[in-house]
Amino acid sequence: MSQPEELQHEDGDRHLGEAIARGDEQAFRTVFENYFDLVFQICYHVCGQSLDAQEAAESVFVEFWRFPNRFHPDRGSLRTYLRIQARCRSIDLVRQRTRQAVGREAARDALNACVEQKERSFDPADQAERRDEDKRVRLVLESLPTEFQSVLKLAFFNSLTHPEIADRLGLPIGTVKSRVRRGLLKFRECFEAAKVAR
Repeated sequence: MSQPEELQHEDGDRHLGEAIARGDEQAFRTVFENYFDLVFQICYHVCGQSLDAQEAAESVFVEFWRFPNRFHPDRGSLRTYLRIQARCRSIDLVRQRTRQAVGREAARDALNACVEQKERSFDPADQAERRDEDKRVRLVLESLPTEFQSVLKLAFFNSLTHPEIADRLGLPIGTVKSRVRRGLLKFRECFEAAKVAR
């Protein structure tokens, strides 16, 4: 494209953007027809599949129709603007799909764990083992210094956060964090010793 033709093209894009800002549907259709293939190709390159690429490409044009004033001709051509939007929308969609997949996987893992726990709960031997384990935990906890007992009980039996524990006990949060950390180390040491002594 020669320089005069390029300038003419950019000037046409500027007028199209201004027309779309006024709600001109024909101008929008012109932009859609001129640039959809380009936008789709970029989306497909990022997404790797047609359905997601189609969704991302459509979102680019929906956003352009809703917010045409985000395109500033003095900062670059309409082609460049749509290319950038295509890449951004595609990356957003890929990230969204990834989060959804991770969420579904986590949900499946949680469900499987619940089912397994439920199945185990009907095993008398397993129930007896858990009761014995709980008893050892409480005995070891009771053997710790009081400063450790108080914070660990609130953290694990009452499910309080560090700030909530600090508020409940009237202690600085730094002190609470330190006691929880040191208390856990002491608890682990005593608990392992109790298992060896069995």
